[in-house]
Amino acid sequence: MPLNIDLVQVLLHMLNFVILAGGLTLLLFRPVRRFMDGRRRAFEERERKNSEDAAENERLKAEYEEKLRSLEAEAAAIRRKAETDAAGVAMDEREFHCRGEFKGMHKGRPNEADLAAAADFALSVAEG
Repeated sequence: MPLNIDLVQVLLHMLNFVILAGGLTLLLFRPVRRFMDGRRRAFEERERKNSEDAAENERLKAEYEEKLRSLEAEAAAIRRKAETDAAGVAMDEREFHCRGEFKGMHKGRPNEADLAAAADFALSVAEG
């Protein structure tokens, strides 16, 4: 051999490298990959739970805001009733709502059916 390269030594070095690479794979790469996979799954689970919690929080917030609006309206009605009672004016608990036209919304309202419903409501209040 002109460069003093021994084929047996090259094959032994290649075998040594394969054994070293296999050992490192078993000892280091697989445990690290298992650890990283577990960590990734934990983060995905946390992210899923956080998104579920955020959706639940939004639902509860909307529910509580609706309750608050309802209670504020009820408090205003109680205040109005107390003010009218203090002034000696009788006030009925029933209400009537009719849609009216506003900037193109509810076009053609109040219509004949709305007027008839208002008349029926006025008669029921006058009778009762």
